[in-house]
Amino acid sequence: MKNKNKATSAMCVLTAIYAVLLVFVMFVVSRNDLPENDVPIPDYAKAHTNLIPFKTVGEYADRLQRDTINAATVVKNLFGNLILFAPIGIIYPFFGGKKMNFPKFLCAALGTVIAAEVLQLLLRCGSFDVDDIILNLLGAAIGFGAFAVCKKLLSTRVARTAKRN
Repeated sequence: MKNKNKATSAMCVLTAIYAVLLVFVMFVVSRNDLPENDVPIPDYAKAHTNLIPFKTVGEYADRLQRDTINAATVVKNLFGNLILFAPIGIIYPFFGGKKMNFPKFLCAALGTVIAAEVLQLLLRCGSFDVDDIILNLLGAAIGFGAFAVCKKLLSTRVARTAKRN
């Protein structure tokens, strides 16, 4: 029981650190060089919203082919969106326990990602892009899978150790 409390305490600290980093990356680092705070939200939203799946990814591919964008920028954006929400795939099932199956996790992760995208739009420090939502969810699902595998390996190891004793 003592180890479980230590693990929970450590996870709380790591979750707080992740939350601060997530807010920093999404709302501070991503801020545009030219703030558009004087632009009405409907106008800003019209100019910074993509609801067509894979449009942004396709534009990146096209611009890479025409050599009008740096490959590092594309990699940073695409893999950044994957990696950014991967910890949610660990945090939600850790605190959700056995009740947190994959469909429930996906719903919770989707709500979190959509809320973050809407906040970026409302605070005028980013865009609402369905491609970001897809990549963020994929990253979270990868985190969920990694957590499930680690949990299974750990429980198998604990069971073997208990059997030996």
